[in-house]
Amino acid sequence: MAVVVHSFPLLDLPPDELRCVLKLMGSLDQIAFSLISKPTKSLIRDVPKKPLLTVCLFIQNYIHLNIAFPKLWKTASWQLSPKYENRNVNSVEWAVTEQVKVEYFDPDEDGNGNILWRKKGFGAKEWLKHIMEVTNHLEIDVCRFEPSGQCFQLASIARTIEGLNVKQLVIDANCSDAHFRAILQTIYLDDVALFRNPYPSRELFHKVLIQNVEKVIYKNDKSLTLDDLLVMNFKILDYKTARGNHLTSIRFFNKFIKMWRTGYNTKLKIIRIIFDEAVNKETVLNGIKYSEVDPEAEINSNRPLCKDAELAKSMDIYDINGARGAKATVYINKFNESSGWIEVAVWD
Repeated sequence: MAVVVHSFPLLDLPPDELRCVLKLMGSLDQIAFSLISKPTKSLIRDVPKKPLLTVCLFIQNYIHLNIAFPKLWKTASWQLSPKYENRNVNSVEWAVTEQVKVEYFDPDEDGNGNILWRKKGFGAKEWLKHIMEVTNHLEIDVCRFEPSGQCFQLASIARTIEGLNVKQLVIDANCSDAHFRAILQTIYLDDVALFRNPYPSRELFHKVLIQNVEKVIYKNDKSLTLDDLLVMNFKILDYKTARGNHLTSIRFFNKFIKMWRTGYNTKLKIIRIIFDEAVNKETVLNGIKYSEVDPEAEINSNRPLCKDAELAKSMDIYDINGARGAKATVYINKFNESSGWIEVAVWD
């Protein structure tokens, strides 16, 4: 699987035979072959491939890109930095690396192992772009920061992923408050998963909530309040309430819907909240005029959510009106007698 060669007889094959050979190559062999030259990269890009399952960038005490291939349990990890132990916070720049170690696992073929790849002139961004292009997976699904990654300079990470299609930022709940806040202030992505609130005051937390973000997943924290929902600048909020959190109750959510109907937070398009208490129409829509929606009609509509017929049939669905002609659909789904989720989707 070496990528540095002086001659490559495979390239002398007739085009049809060459394409056949490339199709039969394993995924890692294809990527290795693509590193030889621009023509080999172009050849591999043209080979039909099944979509990758996930591509994730992990920031730990070393930085690595993990790929899950369509084949069951087949994975590969590109180590894009050295491993650092006991380094000071924010002390290591994510530097250029022409050589990377690839660890792989394939239960049906070679089992597991590791190999070294080298490409002259490549840095971390070039490795990321190349892998994304030749696998036809033109996005990094998740960029995840973990506590041991605090040694890396966040500015160098931001520079490296700038211009790449990174979909979601995930910050481990065990990251220190200072590290957590620094990540939010340096890494700007449209989709953020927050597992707690690292800010000591409500005013500072609101600086995060008013950022122009497409989607936020917010879990396992007791501090989300009605004021937070009203000031946030997100289009989509997926929020799991903490058990025993009396501030975030269904009655609290009922108040939010009523305020939305008067014109608050018009940017919000979808909000989904999981409750550790019984969900029902009487509490959710108390004091709100609504019309019941037949699940079959919902499935065949052009509205935002719930195209799954079985899921639609398991839910109670209601339409409500908002300010300035806005409309929304409220979906209520009971997990059991003591929990469930509510989703509100705004549509015009």
